[in-house]
Amino acid sequence: MDSDLSRRDATKSISNMLRDTPLDPITGSGGEPMKMSGGPNTSAQRDGGKGEGGLAGSRTRAALWRFVVFFAEPILSRLRDYFTITTLVDLTRSANRRAVATWHSVGALREQTETLARREDVENLAKKLRALESQSVHAHRLIEILVNRHILVFDDAVIVRTPRGYLLAPSDDLALIYALMDGEHQGKAIFELLDLTLKENMTFIDVGAHIGVHTLHAARRLGSSGTVIAFEPTPKVFQLLQRSIHLNGLEWCRCINIAATSTEGKARLHISLRSEYNSLYPLADAEEAATVEVRTATLDSMLQGIKRIHVVKIAAQGAELEVLEGMKQVLADHRDIMLIVNYGVPQLDRLGIKPSEWFGRFFGHGFDVFSKDERADRWLQIPEQDVSQLPSTSVVFVRPETSLWTILKQR
Repeated sequence: MDSDLSRRDATKSISNMLRDTPLDPITGSGGEPMKMSGGPNTSAQRDGGKGEGGLAGSRTRAALWRFVVFFAEPILSRLRDYFTITTLVDLTRSANRRAVATWHSVGALREQTETLARREDVENLAKKLRALESQSVHAHRLIEILVNRHILVFDDAVIVRTPRGYLLAPSDDLALIYALMDGEHQGKAIFELLDLTLKENMTFIDVGAHIGVHTLHAARRLGSSGTVIAFEPTPKVFQLLQRSIHLNGLEWCRCINIAATSTEGKARLHISLRSEYNSLYPLADAEEAATVEVRTATLDSMLQGIKRIHVVKIAAQGAELEVLEGMKQVLADHRDIMLIVNYGVPQLDRLGIKPSEWFGRFFGHGFDVFSKDERADRWLQIPEQDVSQLPSTSVVFVRPETSLWTILKQR
């Protein structure tokens, strides 16, 4: 209704404007003809006519502007609303997208927070799973051993039947158990050497006897007429050694729980994850499981009263020179003595001992050195200048022209 009134007002305004505006240049106001006279008033009349004509033109323009505005405003308003709505829609869509992205970010942060909160539990669970997996593998291997071999398993030990007799090994040392069953422990060379050199009434000293692999072999080779003395420093392993000796009925063997070194007293023994690698010197972090205090003594003091000493096996995991230093009197009293020594390059590297220095200490006591050539299946004498080229192996020291030296030269 307001719109209709506005239209009527606009129409009325235009009608009035047109009525007041002269339609003919010679027509005056009200449509009457203008009088043309040439008197004094002619100029004033023209000026008055000009004023009235300018006023009428202004009114016309104003009326036309109101008319245009009246009809254009609805159109412009609709255009304004259209562009405003489009902009609002775009802004709404953008806001929605940002809201969704924010929601996902919040969800991800919540999950990360929960994950971080549970990480410690997950790590503990992972450790437990690894431990269970290790125990499972250990149990599986033990079952495999039990099924395929004639052995007995106790809480702390496994009895393995070998060509040399029954041996007790730590139940957690699976590598050792497999080696014993396969007959590969320390290789065949040492067993063949003991068979080649040991005779009745001879004496065999086992330094670092471990569970007694070589002790049992020598004892069976010598019989009760011979003398066998085994030194083992690790308390747990020493107990297994004693039990193996009794189990095999070799009561004439002596077992001594002591570490043979260059001094008398006590020392820390570093326990390896593999029992045969226990050492008086620190092990690598990944290999060392614990330490234990043990007694130490020299072979000179421990072997007093032994009239004849023929063969000494030394497995000291890097402490061989300490053993050698503690048996000077034994070496001086027994010229026809043979030393079977484990030569380990990694142990010497860890201790900073050069091979030439290590061998030089033995050469200083007048020994020659022999090593087994597996391909030729014979013992070869190694020149002093070539000893540094030897790999980790068991080497034999004997003095020239002695009976055992002659046996090795012939073989």
